Amino acid sequence: MERRRSAAKSLTAVLIGANIEKGAAISPATPVYRTMDAAQAPGLDPRKHAMTLEHLLTMSSGFACDDRDPQAPGNEDVMQDQQAQPDWYRYALDLPMASAPGEQTVYCSTAPNLAGGVLAKVTGERLEDGIDRLIARPLQFGPYALDLVVAIYAGNYSDKLMYDAQERYTPAYILPAIR
Repeated sequence: MERRRSAAKSLTAVLIGANIEKGAAISPATPVYRTMDAAQAPGLDPRKHAMTLEHLLTMSSGFACDDRDPQAPGNEDVMQDQQAQPDWYRYALDLPMASAPGEQTVYCSTAPNLAGGVLAKVTGERLEDGIDRLIARPLQFGPYALDLVVAIYAGNYSDKLMYDAQERYTPAYILPAIR
């Protein structure tokens, strides 16, 4: 089985869409900081109040998290290698802002990871359970595995998604099977 690191970004959007389709109280307009109970943090950059789930999914959060910049505090490798904050959702929420949400698009793995955290907070369901219930079983993935250490402790559940048939994943979102 092969690791599919960047599948996380697409799978996060598919999982959120599947939850919306099933009636979850989440939408692109869902406010990130209020949902994650972080809106009242002391010294919170006022730009963070405007951040929505849409900004996370479109990589326009405004976080200083450019994955191409090894010095960016939200760079995927920086986040994964640091030891000070084991909760990656909290780590993301504490990141400094480089711009206002929606101002610029920056390739950033931290943003879709936090989008998964917003979804988990809204639904009360572990992300790996949602993947199984709303995506893997309906689409008949067959044998697949999630890196549970990453899934449970870091929330970067699909960053290391592995499954039996790559060709099943790509057309998955054009099929009505998640209904």
